[in-house]
Amino acid sequence: MKIFQSTAHIFRSFTKPHPLRDWYAVLIGTMFITLALIGGAVNFFLAIRSGNITAPAAAELKPTPNVSRQALESVVSLYETRLLNYESGNVRTPKTSDPSR
Repeated sequence: MKIFQSTAHIFRSFTKPHPLRDWYAVLIGTMFITLALIGGAVNFFLAIRSGNITAPAAAELKPTPNVSRQALESVVSLYETRLLNYESGNVRTPKTSDPSR
C-alpha cells in the first residue's frame, strides 16, 4: 500500500513546478528515446547486414521448367501459322467503337 501512496505522491508533485526535477525528467526521457532509437537502428542494420531482411526466402526459388523439343516445335508452328495468316490478310480486327461519338 505504501508503494501506491508514494507513486501517487510523485505524480501529484508534478503539478507544482520544480525546475531542476523537471529538467531531469525531460533529460531522462530524451535519453531513453534516443537510446531506443539507436538500439532500433543497430538492430535494423544488423538484420540487413546478415541478410534476414534482403535475402530471398527459400520458398521463393522455383526450379527451372524442362522444355522438350516437341513443345518448342508446337510453339514455332503456332507462330508460323500466325505469320501466314498475317501475310495473307486473314487477321481479324477487334471491334472497337469510338467513345466520343
